[in-house]
Amino acid sequence: MNLSLFFKGIFLMVIGVLFAVITFGFGIFCSWPLLLIGFIMIILGIISPSSSFYPQSNPFSGKQNTTKRICSNCGKTMSLNAKYCPHCGFENKYS
Repeated sequence: MNLSLFFKGIFLMVIGVLFAVITFGFGIFCSWPLLLIGFIMIILGIISPSSSFYPQSNPFSGKQNTTKRICSNCGKTMSLNAKYCPHCGFENKYS
């Protein structure tokens, strides 16, 4: 159930009914589109699954490279236990 769509439909239906009541029934000629769209949104809110139903893909959930890392100075790959980058000689302070 998609609650946001459902409640938006309820809101439109309430606005349409209030407009018809305030104008003593004559507003029904103007408020029928609100009632129809609200009704359709309520039905779609009931039959459609919520967004939490769909699995979210995570681009970082793949297998990570645990044998290499990227040099913060030149951006090239180097081994995890290297103290200096073999490409630019930058000292790695995190090893």
